[in-house]
Amino acid sequence: MAGVIAEIGDRVEGWSVGDRAAVGWLGGSCGHCAFCRVGDVVHCPERKAPGLSYPGGWARSITVPPMRSHASPTSSTSSTPPRSAARA
Repeated sequence: MAGVIAEIGDRVEGWSVGDRAAVGWLGGSCGHCAFCRVGDVVHCPERKAPGLSYPGGWARSITVPPMRSHASPTSSTSSTPPRSAARA
C-alpha cells in the first residue's frame, strides 16, 4: 500500500505530514520471541498484518507503526493516493 501521511504521532521521528509512504504486508512483530531473534518474523505469535491487525489497502485511511513505513517515490500511477497516519 502507498499513500500520503496525513497525521504524525507525538513520538514519530523522520516523517512529516505530506510525505509519501509505502507499507509492506508485514505490519509488525514483537522483536523478542525466539522467531524474531533469528529473523523469522513471519512466525512471530504477535505479528501484525494490514487487513488483519489493522485496516488494509481498501480502507479510506490506515494507522501503521512508523518502523513499517518506507519512503515512497514522488511519482505514482495514481492521481490521488490514499491518506495514512503514522503513530507511535
